[in-house]
Order: sequence, then structure tokens, then C-alpha cells
Amino acid sequence: MCISSSQKIWVFSTLLLVGVLVACAPMQTPVAISTATVIASTATPTGTPSIPTAIPPASSTPIQLSTQPSQSISPIFESTVELDTDFTQSIIEDLALNLNIPTSRVQIVSVENAEWGQDTLGCADNNVYQEAIIKNTLDATQVEGLRYTLLVGNTIYEYHTENTDRYLRCSEQGIVSGEVLIAVDPLAAETLRVVQTLLAEELDLSSRRVQLVDMQPVTWSDTSLGCPDPDQTYTQVDIQGYHIVVSVADELYIYHSDSNTAYPCPLEQSIIPAN
Repeated sequence: MCISSSQKIWVFSTLLLVGVLVACAPMQTPVAISTATVIASTATPTGTPSIPTAIPPASSTPIQLSTQPSQSISPIFESTVELDTDFTQSIIEDLALNLNIPTSRVQIVSVENAEWGQDTLGCADNNVYQEAIIKNTLDATQVEGLRYTLLVGNTIYEYHTENTDRYLRCSEQGIVSGEVLIAVDPLAAETLRVVQTLLAEELDLSSRRVQLVDMQPVTWSDTSLGCPDPDQTYTQVDIQGYHIVVSVADELYIYHSDSNTAYPCPLEQSIIPAN
């Protein structure tokens, strides 16, 4: 198709006008699109805070310890003496303090009425007696009192009193034996029963006729149990047992025992170990 000169001029003018309008139009500023980024929270959920427990302040009032005896005060052997509980407890506590042991380990064996010199209260082995002898000041005045026999382990202790006014611990001590041993040691009681049965069967009589004379706990030094035969050799070893003396009428019989049984031992062969 052929375009005339006038048409060409019109097209050119139109394009030129459009270019001018575009060039004069204001430029638009680009709009940034915000991108929402989800960031995980690092906060730790907090629960309801617990109420702290108040610590009670220390009491300013001292705790009162019981002053009641920790054990029943009852002698192993019955006594006709009416015991003063507080006075008796003070004797128990004195012995426990001297031996540095609990009062529960102290047993009262017996309490008996007695009478002795006012100065020494019958404890002729103590320092009071020795000083009185040296100074020649022994007072012959006799006073009434009580003899307390107490037991700790295998050892016997004595306390002598002037009524219930004062007491004195005698220095001399003894090893538990005889009826006291039978009363406090079940194995000793059973061993004596075995001896009585053996001897009664041997003599063909009632075991009630076999009477206890003495019984002591001992530690034998070898398997001869203190009754060695000259023609035998024995193993050296400590063996716990008893030395028992019983009687039938006026006849004495000696038995040595270990923890299992008892064996007769002639008087001339019997050897009692030194304590």
C-alpha cells in the first residue's frame, strides 16, 4: 500500500507527541514488598512460680531431756529392801560414768541391808580407808546402809551406802560366778543343766540332788579344756567355756566345758586359767 507524503507527516507528528508526553510523565518509586519471616520463639514458657517454704527459726527454748530412768530398776534377785528410785538411779549413773558406758549396760544384781563403819562404809580397799589408817582417824561409829551389787559384762561391782544419804564405790571387783552367772547367762544355765543330768545318770539319782557350788566363765588355752592328760598333746587355741563345781551330799565334782558340752575332770588335773 502506498502512503502519501501528508500521511507520513501526520504519523511522525503523532509519534513525536507521544514521546514528549511519556518523557514528561513523573517517575514512580518502586514499592518494596515486605516479606514476613516467622522466627521461632526461644522463650521458655514460665509457669506459676512456686511459693518458697519458710524455714522455721530455731527455737530459743532448750529441749528438756527426760529425767526418767532409761531402764526398769529391778534387781536380778528379789529383795525385801524398798528401793529409792532416784538414789538407785544415781548409783547406776555413777558406775556408767566411771566406765564410760550407757546406763542400760548396768544391771543391779541385788540390794541388801548392811551395817558398817561411818568412815569407810565397809569398803576397806579404797583410798578413804588407807588415809584413815595412816592418820589413825578411823571412826568406829556404825551406821546402817545398803550393799548394792551391780553387774557390767562379766564384772561385779559393789556400792555401799549410808542409808540413802551417800554412797561409796568399793575398789574391789569380781568376776561374775555362781547363781549370778546362772541368772544372767542362758548358756551357763544350760551347761549346768547338762552337768546335773550327766552326774545324776552316772550316780542313778535325781538331778535335783546335784547342787551348784560354784561356776565361773573361763577361757581355756588349749583343747584340753584345762584338764590335760600327761600322755596327750593339745592344740593351742582360746576356747570359751566354764569351770563348774557341783556337789551331791558332801561329795564335790568338777566339770569343764566348752560351748557344746561338759566333761568331768578330776580335782588333781583341773587347771583354772588366770584371769
